[in-house]
Amino acid sequence: MFNNKYSIVKFVIKKKKSFLVLFLNLFIFSGIYSQNYVPNGSFESIKKCNYLAGQLDSVMNNWSDTKYGACTSVDTYNKCYFNPSNPTYLSIPLNVFGYQFPKTGNGYSGLYTGLWPAIYMNRPDTISAAWCEVMAVKLNQTLIQGKLYKGRFYVSLVDSCYFGGDGIGLFISSDTMICNPYTYANINAQIRQNGHGAIIDTSNWTAIIDTFTAVGSELYIFIGPFTADSAINKLHNSGYPGPIPQNPFFKSIYYYIDDVAIWEADTIPPLSMAGADTTICLGGKAILGKHNYGDYYYEWFTKDSVFNNYSGLLQNGFIKYSNYLNLVGDSGFISVSPTQTTTYYCLATDFTYEKTLDSVTVYVVDCGQNDTTVCIEQAFIMGNSNNPNWNYKWSPPTFLNYDTIGQPLCSPTNDISYSLIIINSNNDTVSLDTVNIFVVNCYSAEAGLDTTLCLGDSIQIGSHNHSSCTYVWWPNQWLSDTSNGMPFAKPDTLIKYFLQVIDTLGNVSVDSILIGIIDCDTVGIDASTPLSVRRIRVYPNPASGLIIIEFEEILHQEGVIEIYNLTGQKVKYQKFDGKNFLQINVKDLISGLYLGKLIFRDGGSRSFKFVVD
Repeated sequence: MFNNKYSIVKFVIKKKKSFLVLFLNLFIFSGIYSQNYVPNGSFESIKKCNYLAGQLDSVMNNWSDTKYGACTSVDTYNKCYFNPSNPTYLSIPLNVFGYQFPKTGNGYSGLYTGLWPAIYMNRPDTISAAWCEVMAVKLNQTLIQGKLYKGRFYVSLVDSCYFGGDGIGLFISSDTMICNPYTYANINAQIRQNGHGAIIDTSNWTAIIDTFTAVGSELYIFIGPFTADSAINKLHNSGYPGPIPQNPFFKSIYYYIDDVAIWEADTIPPLSMAGADTTICLGGKAILGKHNYGDYYYEWFTKDSVFNNYSGLLQNGFIKYSNYLNLVGDSGFISVSPTQTTTYYCLATDFTYEKTLDSVTVYVVDCGQNDTTVCIEQAFIMGNSNNPNWNYKWSPPTFLNYDTIGQPLCSPTNDISYSLIIINSNNDTVSLDTVNIFVVNCYSAEAGLDTTLCLGDSIQIGSHNHSSCTYVWWPNQWLSDTSNGMPFAKPDTLIKYFLQVIDTLGNVSVDSILIGIIDCDTVGIDASTPLSVRRIRVYPNPASGLIIIEFEEILHQEGVIEIYNLTGQKVKYQKFDGKNFLQINVKDLISGLYLGKLIFRDGGSRSFKFVVD
């Protein structure tokens, strides 16, 4: 999280005119140097998870209560602290002194700014003396003479204190100091509460802040009670009812301490910037955030629908409301892939521990293409979006009319896989999708051509019978199988059959066939027709060249032969004389069933059928 750059806005006063000058400084910060001169000002960097009181030096990086002139048993609290005999002794939010969440991060410190009477070092209770604690830290670098700085730290009175006071302050020094826990150091601290009212708020964090001009070479800061006892304004903590307690611990003033910062007064830290609202495809991702500064804390979250205490969040920090918030990232930039439209919030804590909040909504749309099966050479539109502000790339371009639009036309002849990359106007890759197209043969209903049969004959109808299709014929009279694509029909009378086909993809089609019936053995025979001509033989049948029509006896009559196809069209006409056989050339006829009719000069007639292969 400690890594890079940011811009600094400074207000410059020159020749009685105000100018707003924007400097874009590209600083690379190490883990040591930052805009905050106080290292580990939020007490997040610890050496180990502690469970004993008064262990500042042994558990906290940078800070001390034994070096630089600090004194005695300052406490630290952290989310990870655990005392086997008292699990919440130095934990957060519940601990030995009260209940409080860190303003930033997972930890804070705490110290006494007064205890009456003193009970340590075997001093008798009758001696009226204070018990004070002072914590110290060496700055990242010395302050510059004549330069204006701001200093701030936050305090919260513990629940178990009867009093609150205004004696606490922050002293900046060029030198170390000597601390006596039994006396108040009457030091003119640069950052002090004295004169601004006793702090008795146990629920929230209260800022103690001021501006000062450096004398030059300041390198140490000390936090403690730097006001004479007689000058401290003590005020009853209304959350602690009843008379003044006799237990000296409860007559003490003890504060939790968090977020200590010293910075150049003309520096304005950038605010939280979550970025512009954006739209991504389902399965895509968006990069959120506009900066990632080395000495900022970032907490990205989504929230419970009932949470709306944004002012409390800015004042008291993330962890206090973590039951309502879902942490999703802790750096300035985060990558998200929501499955539905989601609003993300960025709580940015700058190097002064000032918190700002910004939000961004990521809209999610389904703009890719699901795996699909299509008919061979069936044209269909790919994709679900065609945003003119986005860049699309389909690969490979095979079977596509365009490969750089959101919804190209695809006409595949075989199975194929496509990859789709979509980049939005924010240069986010909003989709990385792969789609498989499966190509199958699709079949429609083909019942066959209308036809005419001789009574007693059968015919196979339909044109295909694929296992991937579902067939239904109706009506079911005279059919061998109503669920077969090519059943046999042997009707006794004129009938129209219907066929419904459902193919592999569920496409439904319907077709029909009309079958007419004639009695080929009686058509054209009447009472005037001699018995001898009622019996004829037609061969070869099927025929491919000549057919011969043979009678048992000589006809002794002339006449004509007419040949019809199944649509009723006359395709042949030929005269004959009074012989007992006839020849007809059928080479020029296409394959199929034909009906022939002999018409005699005396008006008699005779019908027959034959097949041309």
